[in-house]
Amino acid sequence: MESRERGFNLLPYLAGRALLNADFRERLLENPGQAARELGFCLSENQIEQIKAIDPAQVDEWVNNFEGYVGQPVMAMVTW
Repeated sequence: MESRERGFNLLPYLAGRALLNADFRERLLENPGQAARELGFCLSENQIEQIKAIDPAQVDEWVNNFEGYVGQPVMAMVTW
């Protein structure tokens, strides 16, 4: 399914899901196309390259900073 068919920008959705789910985050950074397909989406080559360009260490830092800001582990906030 193309992201435009869903009426929203797919990359922020995937980024949010990756922030909240460490297993998905790892899969997304390792193989963006496959991780998106798991959710029923199809990424363009440009979107795949954008995700591949992300430094996993930087993502870990963002997650740690976010958890410090909200005062609890991200997974404690997940209800889905």
